[in-house]
Amino acid sequence: MQITAIRKAQKAFEGAAERLGVKNDDDIQMMIDDLRMREKALALFHELREQARNVPEMSLEEINAEIKTARSEKRMKLCPVTP
Repeated sequence: MQITAIRKAQKAFEGAAERLGVKNDDDIQMMIDDLRMREKALALFHELREQARNVPEMSLEEINAEIKTARSEKRMKLCPVTP
C-alpha cells in the first residue's frame, strides 16, 4: 500500500502542535489542506507539461506577432474607435 505525501504529512503533524507553534487541531487541518492543494497544483502542472511536450516551440517572429496582437486588442478595449 502506497502512502501519499498528505498521509505522511498528516502523521508528522499529529502531536507536533508545540513544535509547530499551532494553537489547536484546526491549525493543523489548515496545514494539511494547504498540502493537499499544493499536491493537486503540482500534479496539474506536471499534467500540463506532459500535454505540451509534443507542441513545437514558437519562433521569435511568432512570439512577437502574438504580443503585437495582444497589445492591439488591449488598446482597442481601452480606446475604442467610433465611426
